[in-house]
Amino acid sequence: MQSSVSGPDHLPEPATLSSTSAPSNGGSLAEPGTNTLPGPDRHSLPPDLPSTSQYRGSATGKRVQFSETNSPTPAKPSPTFSVSSLPSTPLPSPPLLPEMMVHSFLQHSPLFQPEITYDISLPMMAHNLDFLNLAQSATSPPLHQLTLVCPRFLQYPIVVHASPQSAFVSVRDVLDTIISFFMMIYRELRHPVTQVEYESLGPVRQAVDAAYFARIRRITDPHHRDLEARQGVRRIDFLMGRTRFNGLSFLMDAEVWELHVS
Repeated sequence: MQSSVSGPDHLPEPATLSSTSAPSNGGSLAEPGTNTLPGPDRHSLPPDLPSTSQYRGSATGKRVQFSETNSPTPAKPSPTFSVSSLPSTPLPSPPLLPEMMVHSFLQHSPLFQPEITYDISLPMMAHNLDFLNLAQSATSPPLHQLTLVCPRFLQYPIVVHASPQSAFVSVRDVLDTIISFFMMIYRELRHPVTQVEYESLGPVRQAVDAAYFARIRRITDPHHRDLEARQGVRRIDFLMGRTRFNGLSFLMDAEVWELHVS
């Protein structure tokens, strides 16, 4: 069985976590003196909602029709069927697709925080859900199912289905799926890392150490904080602080949404 990393003894003493005792193997994780916790990814994200212009056909273009008497006559008639021999008629405009929107409770935006707060590095917390009608549709127009993808956590998509008593995916359906997903991730990421995993980090090791110390500081109970510190680096620290639910945004089509974390 691989031993858990309780903290390498080659790192300097932490600057602000003096109460943290050494891990079981005698080492201790040190807080980097100059490293700062990196913020959320600033890579370009897809737009929250698709522009309706993506679905609009040409509504104003005019076609110029030529009468057959003004058209040149070919020297020899074509012996085979040709589309060009058919009269030219304008194609009907495609129907306008409704603009897809997500419930404001679930919406991702770079301008504000979502109304729901999850930190998957800590145990599940109580949420302010009393003021919401969770039976409302998660999207407008309603969908019978939608797919969540999260490149940071998931190697496969999660499909959210409407509950049996509903004709559409509700806010509650989405939240139940996300909560179950976060509980699974929480259990998985709570495992301590092995020595091999820790030593394989390379240049990002300082950022992982910083995430470890930041996580320990967020624990308010002194006894719990000391016990957690003794366990050393966990896999959750590999996320380097990007552990908060940050809403859903439109990704590829009307049934696929990206789950954002920050």
